[in-house]
Amino acid sequence: MVEQSKAKTIYTTHEVSRLLQVNPRSVINWIEQSLLPSYRTPGGHRRIRRDDLLAFLKKHQIPTPASLVDGTFSVLIVDDEQEVSGMLKTFFEKQGEYEVSMAPTELLR
Repeated sequence: MVEQSKAKTIYTTHEVSRLLQVNPRSVINWIEQSLLPSYRTPGGHRRIRRDDLLAFLKKHQIPTPASLVDGTFSVLIVDDEQEVSGMLKTFFEKQGEYEVSMAPTELLR
């Protein structure tokens, strides 16, 4: 689903609300207040362009969901317990959009 979100260029108000973890009414309010540009389909449904959404997030200092970011994130795991580090590494690698590095345990002592 993450890859599908990155390829999307147009979002519904409900998709934006799920991405940002806000109530759909908040998205509609942003549109009605001219804070978030959108357009209407012939059926009257609101649609938001990806570029407009990213500009809105940046302007209002709202964290950008990972599913909207192109590329990968780099994560450095620093923990002296190898079991914990291993679990964290596995978790991030399963997400598919993280490049994981681990600090050598001898540097942590």
